[in-house]
Amino acid sequence: RRTEADLAAIHGALAAMRAQRDDPASAAAADVAFHQAIAQAAHNPCMAGLTDFVGQQLLAARRLAWENAARYRGGPGAAEEEHTALAEAIAAGDAGAARQAARRHLEAAAARVGLELD
Repeated sequence: RRTEADLAAIHGALAAMRAQRDDPASAAAADVAFHQAIAQAAHNPCMAGLTDFVGQQLLAARRLAWENAARYRGGPGAAEEEHTALAEAIAAGDAGAARQAARRHLEAAAARVGLELD
């Protein structure tokens, strides 16, 4: 369902994360914007509303994830590859690849904050 405007928002947020990777607070805010842009691209108001609410509630956890990535997981750009894979799958219109990229990202993000997913 994504449009060219949706893709521009997704890629803009991804660029902001890259530009702010050395500042965990700014990178976390760009991370929230990235996920909100993806939810908006689904054109499902329930998903967008939920993502807006949860995104703001989890901002502190995302900041912790960026800080942990900077310290322990290969540098501040550790999540960049995950985000890029997800954005590319969405741009390609490949739902299966997007689903796999989202799952890999969730698993890695959980690990960055010390959680294990089953």
